Amino acid sequence: MLDKFSQMEEPRRSVIQHVHEIIMAAAPTLKPRIWYGMPAYAKSSSTPAFVTLRNDDRLPLALAEKVDLRPPGGTDGGLMPAA
Repeated sequence: MLDKFSQMEEPRRSVIQHVHEIIMAAAPTLKPRIWYGMPAYAKSSSTPAFVTLRNDDRLPLALAEKVDLRPPGGTDGGLMPAA
C-alpha cells in the first residue's frame, strides 16, 4: 500500500498517509490492501473492503455497504443517516 501512496501527488499523499495512520491506530486488526486500485482496509485478505480512500478531486473516505457499524445505543448494525 505504501507504494500506492508514493505514486500520489502532494498534498494528497500526505493526507492519505495520515488517514492511513489514524485508521491503523484506531483499528489495528484491519488489513490494509489495494481494492479496485485504491487503498482500502478489511477484516482479512479474503473479505470485501470496508473502508476505501479514493484518490480523486475530493479524497472521499468510503464505507462499503457490508460494514457492520453498531453505533452506541444501536443494535441493528445499519449505517446511520447523515442528513
